[in-house]
Amino acid sequence: MWIKLQEQKKGVTTVKIAWRGTGKSDSMYRVYSKAWIADFEKKHPKIKIELQPINASEGDYFSKLDLAMKSASTAPDIVNEDTFILPSDAKAGYLTDLGPYVNKWSDWSNYNAALKKGSQGSDGKQYGIPGTTDARGIWTNLAVTKKAGLSSDWTPKNWDDILSAARKIKKADSSAIPLAIGVSTTNGESVAMQTFEMFFYGTGETLYTEKTNKWNVNSKGILDTLNFINTVYNKDKTGPSMSVVMNANYGSTIFQDKFPKNQVGMGLDGSWTTGNWVKGGAAPVSNMTKKFAFNLMPTQNARPLAT
Repeated sequence: MWIKLQEQKKGVTTVKIAWRGTGKSDSMYRVYSKAWIADFEKKHPKIKIELQPINASEGDYFSKLDLAMKSASTAPDIVNEDTFILPSDAKAGYLTDLGPYVNKWSDWSNYNAALKKGSQGSDGKQYGIPGTTDARGIWTNLAVTKKAGLSSDWTPKNWDDILSAARKIKKADSSAIPLAIGVSTTNGESVAMQTFEMFFYGTGETLYTEKTNKWNVNSKGILDTLNFINTVYNKDKTGPSMSVVMNANYGSTIFQDKFPKNQVGMGLDGSWTTGNWVKGGAAPVSNMTKKFAFNLMPTQNARPLAT
């Protein structure tokens, strides 16, 4: 997050907060508007909070945010952004070094070193305060997988296990999406991290070699990853339809609509998805832990990777 206090007017400082809005189901908006702002402003009467949700696709959100931060007149004071984009925004001069502030904050000691490092720029300065961390893996709908003959404790050990399970789901229920993995450019970073990187890093390769300062742009791991995606969508046809996967609201469609309705067997995503299904979420699901399971992403050939 980035802080830049606005000019004080009549003794009141306005602090603008920007994030990617997702409409009525926006959890950030609920937290800000219903729980946090009123209490904060009551304790700090000389500070006024102004919410500036940016309703856009993920890629457009980053573009609009960068445009806004280029000018002091349009820049928000606090922005919510993924850590993968933070270093470039910091290098562009859009973000403030929060080190002098957090070092005086007693709660800062509650953050572990890994979380702190994840919100630093390439210069080692602290440009963000992590709001959460997460894990990525394969969500399974137990009603759908059971119908396909998979046990409730099914756990994929390699990529072939995933493909085999998807084929079984397709055979058992032609109306369900066997395996939901994002592939559209309209979903930007989520495709890079929840799809490409989830598979690619399972090959044992990396995108960047620090020793040589070179990007890995032509390798067997990249080809294997793309071939897996091709198998899902073109050979086995076990992925979502193009009308679903090309939609900017792909994630909401899969995990807020179709997954709770037993219309998806498996879906690659993260631990944050549970926010949709809890009480007060966009798509509450009773007994969620008995209906859905979360599997760690296996490596390509079930071999542990070198660290």
